[in-house]
Amino acid sequence: MGLGYLWACQGRPQQGASWREKARAYWRPTERRPAHQQELAQRWHFFQGRDTYSVDAHTRKPAQAEAWYVEPREYESPVLYSEPFVTREEAEAWAQAQGKP
Repeated sequence: MGLGYLWACQGRPQQGASWREKARAYWRPTERRPAHQQELAQRWHFFQGRDTYSVDAHTRKPAQAEAWYVEPREYESPVLYSEPFVTREEAEAWAQAQGKP
């Protein structure tokens, strides 16, 4: 992205402006999460199945790529801690119901 921006700046001014807007959109600061989500993130790790090599405890099959999973921050095991969830919101609700790990 950065090299493309520099290259575009040497071209037409309109093209440089277009790349500048794309760069701003790409690098914009992330929005702050509500306090309860920040607290959950400090205690729990939320991730999708494609981000892990862990396996399901019962079937020993790999994690589902698109599913969301939850683990306590200090949990270290090759076995998944939670069941798969369809959305991150479902995973967060489950973690909230568990209380402190």
